[in-house]
Amino acid sequence: MSARFAYGLTRVHARIAERPGAETRRRLASVDDFGHFLQFAARSGFGRWLANLGPASGVHAVELALRAAYRSRLDELATWLPLRWRRAIEWLAVAPDLPVLSDLLLHGRRAEWIARDPVWAELPPGPGEPVRQALRQGWPLIDQFDDHQLAEAWWAQADALVPAGRAATRTAIDELLNAQIEAADAQWLERMFRRRSDPAVRVFAFAGLARRDFGFLRGHLVRRRLTQREAA
Repeated sequence: MSARFAYGLTRVHARIAERPGAETRRRLASVDDFGHFLQFAARSGFGRWLANLGPASGVHAVELALRAAYRSRLDELATWLPLRWRRAIEWLAVAPDLPVLSDLLLHGRRAEWIARDPVWAELPPGPGEPVRQALRQGWPLIDQFDDHQLAEAWWAQADALVPAGRAATRTAIDELLNAQIEAADAQWLERMFRRRSDPAVRVFAFAGLARRDFGFLRGHLVRRRLTQREAA
């Protein structure tokens, strides 16, 4: 293991230790009020994710804040690793946005928060070629796929950015790339992190856990915000 990977894994272990366990997540799921959920989650290990949210935050603020937190976590992780791995890690940040980008590309439906998002604010109205042309600038492999294959295009780009390595390592990383676009079992991700010796596999397992944390918080917060708005 290189010194840079060893350093990165030391920092990753510290982030893993912050993550709330299954029992805390079950208790969080039982908190119905949006503001109370925020307070409990922040005290339970999710504070870094929720720093820019408060009891009055709306749905679009939630979408933006959680994406910013996820991107920040990946940017942080990338800086800890050998340089040749950084682009592959940074590319993972696009994964949570795939459903919204697909909706824009296919149907021209633009989520309201996009106008305030520093990454996607300049995307043109869709559908079709104007959006594809804008995405193509940082996503050259998109041209190998149809408009309805955005997830497959993302995966191909991610796979192309992963540095060459042992076959077993590459197979495991490919499985972990799927965990960015499809729900993966948390226990499986934790086993990959703790039991695999290859540092690159452990790093991508950690990224998969961060993706699950994004999904957990987004699902609970958006649902509570919408439910309370309907009840008001």
